[in-house]
Amino acid sequence: MFLVSTRLFRAPYASESDQAIRNDADSIALAQQLGYVPVYFNSDPNDWTFNDSKVTPAYPDLTGNSDIVMLLHDGGGSREKTIEYTKKVIELAKAKGYTFTTVSELAKPYISNSFVAKVPDNNDVIAYTIIQGIYILPKKIIIGLFVFTIVAIFLTTVLNTSLAWINMRKPQLSFIRRKYRPTVGVILPAYNEGIVLEKTIRSLRASSYKKIEIIMVDDGSTDDTWSIMQRIMRRYKSGVRAIHQENTGKSGALNNAIKQIDCELVICLDADTVFERRTIAHLIKHFTSPTVGAVAGVVKVGNTTNYITRWQALEYTIGTMLERNAQSLLNAVTIVPGACGAWRRQAVLAAGGFSHRTLAEDCDLTYMIHKLGFRVIQENNARAYTEAPHTLRDLMKQRFRWTFGSIQALWVHSNIMMKPKYKMLSNYVMPMTAIALLTPLLFWPIITFITVQNIVDGNLLTIVIFFSISLTIQTIFAAIAIRFAGGSYKLLFTLPLARFVFSPIRTYIMYRSLLTVFTGKYVGWNKLVRSGAVTLPPARPSHATQ
Repeated sequence: MFLVSTRLFRAPYASESDQAIRNDADSIALAQQLGYVPVYFNSDPNDWTFNDSKVTPAYPDLTGNSDIVMLLHDGGGSREKTIEYTKKVIELAKAKGYTFTTVSELAKPYISNSFVAKVPDNNDVIAYTIIQGIYILPKKIIIGLFVFTIVAIFLTTVLNTSLAWINMRKPQLSFIRRKYRPTVGVILPAYNEGIVLEKTIRSLRASSYKKIEIIMVDDGSTDDTWSIMQRIMRRYKSGVRAIHQENTGKSGALNNAIKQIDCELVICLDADTVFERRTIAHLIKHFTSPTVGAVAGVVKVGNTTNYITRWQALEYTIGTMLERNAQSLLNAVTIVPGACGAWRRQAVLAAGGFSHRTLAEDCDLTYMIHKLGFRVIQENNARAYTEAPHTLRDLMKQRFRWTFGSIQALWVHSNIMMKPKYKMLSNYVMPMTAIALLTPLLFWPIITFITVQNIVDGNLLTIVIFFSISLTIQTIFAAIAIRFAGGSYKLLFTLPLARFVFSPIRTYIMYRSLLTVFTGKYVGWNKLVRSGAVTLPPARPSHATQ
């Protein structure tokens, strides 16, 4: 019996491809430290499949341009087909001028008989670290991010969906108590909004709740807004009035109107927004409870004319139906939208009015209402339709303002974070909001780099699995949100492109917002130019009495 030893080492499945080297980097380093010479193949005919009659053996490229190291098997059943194949390869290779040798002969120049296994020195550690950084770490990172992102998205969305479902299953106030008839001031701040004002006023005048006063505020417009307001007042004579002021911004216009009216409740909406007939009634019915300080309505996109606006319609639906309904159950609503929200006037005055300190004055005031000890409610039957940006340029302008304002509001009110007094708002919703803002900043550059690297290297499977699973999860929960809202499932067709277009845009806007925060650069309102394309859908049947 002869004992044969070898200094050659081939890791299982190891070829000379980059991906194989990545997979075997640990084995390569260990084998070299123990004195072995790693070897690889560059031609694998998969001869273990030759016994299948449906398999046609493929022969190597015998162009003579490179050496061929072939992998063949001598175990695992009958090898007759392998032997036949080998004979044919030898015949073809000889005809092309190839000569034959063994791997051992090829490896002799690299084998030192005096080699002794050693403890890794600094050079070994550096070399190993470089190998890990180039070949191993990227794969581990992308797998880790894949697992973290999928689990985080899934668990967070499952929790929000469950809470939202519970909130919508709770007994709801279906109508206003007949003895509860508060005076309501409906405020429309406007800056160069002449094209949309009349449609908005018509929707308010058609409201089923009549004890309202509509106050239009012209915030120093440079178009025909003021003349249109005067024409509207002449037409309706009572119940509608207008205020003209120098330009102070949206919060200044709102505060001016609130100070000049004598009413119990205030409803705010954007000048381009139209209300359904029962929206005001649904907003104010919750104020029969003195603990309620504000009520958030449902803002829908009223100009779903292209892909961009349809995607926003889906985003609005998910945000309201899943996230804000979940927050409502926890008394942790973080924003009563400026396009459709109702406020207890005394609470607003106690909070100091709408603040100039952030670009998200509605979010800022919502936090203040919580600080005053009031509850904030989500009302799903109070629907308003607004004009969404229909170009990427306008969308980015709007989202920058929203993102910048949200960061400002979160920072301004960070002093209540993790305070037991504010319960789920400060202990769950605010931290999760911060995480949602920061996660793309931390992970997007890494994910982008590793994704590109894997695509270049041809390792597409992990990338495809990651995007497929995340997109599937998003689609499922988006469909649930649409179901809750009674919307159109056609909006789901916007998800695939949104994953690759709007998600990077959103991350870019986040970086830009933080850079603006750190540089202290002044940010203006960036008001969008209106087209007047918003329309109300056909009236919904309702059995509620108002």
